Amino acid sequence: MKKPDFVTKLPERVVDLAIQTILIVFAVLLALGVEEWWDERELLSTAAEARLAVDAEIERNLAELEDAKAGLNAGIKAVDQLVGLLRQAKRDGTRLDTLGESQIEVNLPYPRISTAAWRVAQTSRAAPYLEYGWLIERATLYDSFERYAMIWNWIVEDAANVAGIDEDEVDVALSKVRRLQGHLIVLGRIHTALQDRIREHLENSSVTREETGTG
Repeated sequence: MKKPDFVTKLPERVVDLAIQTILIVFAVLLALGVEEWWDERELLSTAAEARLAVDAEIERNLAELEDAKAGLNAGIKAVDQLVGLLRQAKRDGTRLDTLGESQIEVNLPYPRISTAAWRVAQTSRAAPYLEYGWLIERATLYDSFERYAMIWNWIVEDAANVAGIDEDEVDVALSKVRRLQGHLIVLGRIHTALQDRIREHLENSSVTREETGTG
């Protein structure tokens, strides 16, 4: 008795279905692999852009510090002179409301230290592709930026208090100005140290790029 066609062709169809299934699975895996490869390529590119942006931000911060240096020194000198003026007023019994506005005015620069590129790099999807050593070096530098900004916040508050000292008693005014003076001394030292640290960092980064051929 002759077997039906579907029975005789069943092994052939099974083989065909198996081959088709394998091809479909292979195509899906290939598509997923290509997508993953492309995604990783984009993340590596984004990580490279993030590194460049952070280093450029560090350079701009150095420029801000350099531009503010002369104004900061002038401000420190003006506060020192104001302390001397208040001490003299205390000895002479002079009322502060008799002093001219120009004598008690203190003008200070305010460097615009940016951390935007650093914060974006840390929260980016490409963050895992940033090298650990690179992150550590920049993280310690940005910690210094934060401490510098914190002292500036103190100084802004101190300067606001000093603005109205012509209505204070001499001892109160002197206390306010000396507080500002102390914070400015600390800031001046940190300002100089931070400039030196950034220059050293940029110099080391330049040497590293030359050795690795990355820029």
